Amino acid sequence: MKEQLSEKMGIDLKQRLRNFGWLGADEVVRLGTGFLVTLMLARYLGADGFGAYGYVLGIVALFTPITLSGLDQYVTKHMLEDRENVGEVLCTSMALRLPAGLVAAGLAIATMIALPQPAGTSLELVLIASITLLTLPLQTPSLFFKAAERPKRIALPRVIVTVATTAAFAVLITLGGGLADFLTLRAGEAVLLGIAAVAMMVPFRRHIGHLRLDPGLFRDLLVTGFPLMLAGIGTVIYMRIDQVMLGQFASIGELGRYTLAVRIADSALFVPMALQAAFFPAIVKAYKSGSAQYQAELKSYFSVMSLAMALVAMGVVIAGGGIIWLFMDPSFARALPMIAILALALPFVGLGVARTSHLTIHGWFWTAPAATALGAAVNVALNLLLIPVYGGTGAAVATVVSYAVAGLGTCFVFPWLSDIGVTMLSSLNPLIAIRTLLSHRRNRPDLP
Repeated sequence: MKEQLSEKMGIDLKQRLRNFGWLGADEVVRLGTGFLVTLMLARYLGADGFGAYGYVLGIVALFTPITLSGLDQYVTKHMLEDRENVGEVLCTSMALRLPAGLVAAGLAIATMIALPQPAGTSLELVLIASITLLTLPLQTPSLFFKAAERPKRIALPRVIVTVATTAAFAVLITLGGGLADFLTLRAGEAVLLGIAAVAMMVPFRRHIGHLRLDPGLFRDLLVTGFPLMLAGIGTVIYMRIDQVMLGQFASIGELGRYTLAVRIADSALFVPMALQAAFFPAIVKAYKSGSAQYQAELKSYFSVMSLAMALVAMGVVIAGGGIIWLFMDPSFARALPMIAILALALPFVGLGVARTSHLTIHGWFWTAPAATALGAAVNVALNLLLIPVYGGTGAAVATVVSYAVAGLGTCFVFPWLSDIGVTMLSSLNPLIAIRTLLSHRRNRPDLP
């Protein structure tokens, strides 16, 4: 009996490792090719052209949360809990997200019409870029493969589409393509990813049950998705509104430099997500074991996150400097101080991500949208003050402050987070963080 159980556990472990490998490969390829395309376009288009490109994508990004992409984990949970009615879950989710995509695209187009259009941008470019908002709901079937622990089925076609699109970007640059061509290619990639997700479901049609709408589940997804959507909107505002405001209050070249700086800084955002995935199971276990162990695990978690993101921030500054001097033309030189300032936000980003584990365990789901709303308000206010005077550098300062407010400062606004706020604040001191980790290791002899 023990041998059979051991063999089964070994098979399960191997399967999970394979699944992780495919999901990890998909993520690495997506991040790597996306960063490569960013560098190629910035070098080819120059600061002005890349600024126009960033402005158009920034307008569209503002409304991405309206497509309810934040519901992915909740939909996956439903499929795991109700395997007999996976078809209903998928159909109901898509029935909710397809009109949401139309609303998001309509708002992006309306925003472009309402605002003055910076040099090099146009309504036609936003129309092209908005196609991505319409196709995001089509990627919902990919959640089935994650729930069924068959990520290879969707990861492989996604990798193929991503690599092919990157090659197409290189060909377009060689042929002298324009901004509309690049945005069309990006929209085409989104369409192909949606088609691939739907097509890969066809062989599994008999495994998912009836494709029909469940009104009760529709209401449940709508109610659950609303706070997630608000949190997503707040996050996108303080991550992307600065690019839209730079397009209104600064030169398009300044926007191009800032857009490149943001892309370089954002390349490190996979680190806190990976740490969260690694620590979350242990934190949940510690929470069930008692308050003392839970607090110890949290302190260790925040300390690791703070130290890791501080090291990542230094790496971003060094790598960013090398990229600017070695690969970009002189018009991007003024992006260097922007990269250095944006790197200061990374520890706050990491702590904010780490705090979501604490919020999730306690079921404080409305705290996240409230915190992001405060961060967004601070970001917009500071951008209005700083961008007209300092341009992209001012926008970078506003971003750092807004991340600090949303990820850490709100702990001292909401009384139920004040204790955890003190822990997070102390973890920013590297000496205290290191001492916390050493103490945690001494108290846990089971650790390697």
